[in-house]
Amino acid sequence: MKKICTLLVFIGLSAITWGQCNATYTWSVDGLTVTVNINASGATVPTGAILWGDGSAQTDFTANTLSASHTFAADGAYSVCIVYFDANNQFCQWSECFQAALGSAAGCTLDVNITTNGLTANVIAIGQGAGVPHEYVIDWGDGSGFSPDSVASHTYATSGAYNLCVAYTDPNNQGNCTVYQCDTVNVSGTSGGCAAQIQVSNVGNVYTVTITGSGATSPVYIINWGDGTQPTQGSTGTHTYTTSGAFTICGVYGDATNPGGCQASDCQNVDVTVGIQEAAGNISESMRIFPNPTKEWSQISWTSANRNQISIILFDLLGKPVMEVFNGNSTIGENKLMMDFSSLSSGIYFLRWQSGSVNQTVRFVKSN
Repeated sequence: MKKICTLLVFIGLSAITWGQCNATYTWSVDGLTVTVNINASGATVPTGAILWGDGSAQTDFTANTLSASHTFAADGAYSVCIVYFDANNQFCQWSECFQAALGSAAGCTLDVNITTNGLTANVIAIGQGAGVPHEYVIDWGDGSGFSPDSVASHTYATSGAYNLCVAYTDPNNQGNCTVYQCDTVNVSGTSGGCAAQIQVSNVGNVYTVTITGSGATSPVYIINWGDGTQPTQGSTGTHTYTTSGAFTICGVYGDATNPGGCQASDCQNVDVTVGIQEAAGNISESMRIFPNPTKEWSQISWTSANRNQISIILFDLLGKPVMEVFNGNSTIGENKLMMDFSSLSSGIYFLRWQSGSVNQTVRFVKSN
């Protein structure tokens, strides 16, 4: 069966990037073959490529129209990206990506619902597309092991933030039908009729926490900052992080006259960036990166109200510059760039958009 998909690009609405470059295209799937038809305009010396998402590329894009087909070696979901620009004008660029699901991967999906009650997390996973038999695996994120079920519950030993992941796979077709979904789960324990809640705010890498508790006759408050430093005693505390990273802040509330019977805690995970400013200023829309996480190519987009000199720099978790993504003038409206991150090591990074004193930072994950 042949599936035909059409995407129209309108000025000011979707994939317009730099200068006058823009395009419309259609794509179709027939078995393992994807066909793309492109009509572009704006470039005096048209140049471009189709990145098929399997390591191959169509590079003979030297006119404003192109029809190309590619046959993939195996079933799977591929991110196909089209890049079009003017070889004589760096400010005339257009790019767009779409997902092509081929063969059995076209119907292999996973939907996960997670609820919590105190220290207990409940998971309901619904997968579609795999044959019989199929498998589910739940990793609770606390080192306790795995649950081979689509519906399961787990009680954590302590309060905190945990990375809960669910996998859905067809054991007879793992290469083309294996889906993962991970979510951060916050659980908090209470006992003896006591309850606690924390509020977290920050300016850069300086964080302030306030604990609100109820039920204790002689209340005791402790704030654990999650970075190995000395906890703060009191209902309010401020802490300056010295390294970038993901940390779990927990507020503990108890009763000095009833330490074993009245105890409650509440936790919140935070991503701290040291040496990189937080989002601010007159950016009319947030900077976005898709796909994120990514193995190779991602599209970076943002909207600017003015034609300004900007820079986009990639930093690691320690705030060390890793790559200068762009340094030049933006255009009024939506701007988009295609970037190849395949050479990066897997891990967490930060993309910083900056124009003068105005900047914005977006977390970015490079996967294997």
